[in-house]
Amino acid sequence: MDIYNDYINFINEYEDFLYDLKDNDLNILLFFNDCINVMDYLSKKHLDGNTLEMEEDEVFDIGYGYLSNSLYDLKYYYEEIFKKDIKMMKKYDDLLIYHFTLDDIKGYLISNDQFDSEKESIFNDCEDLIEDYISNHKEVTNDILFKLQSYSEEILPKKNDFQPAYVVFGLMADELDLF
Repeated sequence: MDIYNDYINFINEYEDFLYDLKDNDLNILLFFNDCINVMDYLSKKHLDGNTLEMEEDEVFDIGYGYLSNSLYDLKYYYEEIFKKDIKMMKKYDDLLIYHFTLDDIKGYLISNDQFDSEKESIFNDCEDLIEDYISNHKEVTNDILFKLQSYSEEILPKKNDFQPAYVVFGLMADELDLF
């Protein structure tokens, strides 16, 4: 089996979960929609017998890794933390978005050799804060969201070219005219 068929099996495995997110209007799904659209397009193109350009192949590898790790984590939250209670999960939608955004920022900083001990400390504080709220089912307030936004801005260098994965895949989906 090749990676494209593996992706099809993977996305089929998560299909019901993704429908539940969509049916319950969880904003976190917006984080993954464009990536899924791009991945579906590229896998269909390959499986239809078309040759992918090297850049498309790289995008597929990166997208598949991103999706598999992220959806695995998200489903873990759904099953283990929220005990398959999608309404409870929806209450923490914003915190989940910050969790994945911070993960994107961390990856960016590491790839640019800018993830020092100070940034790691801020990152760990954010993750601990998110985990505390989610695990203990604390009420999410605007204050906590503002605090996480401030941390997210603080952890990034003042001048940077960071774009979250959902933005990058959104641009790709637009370039491929998938809207």
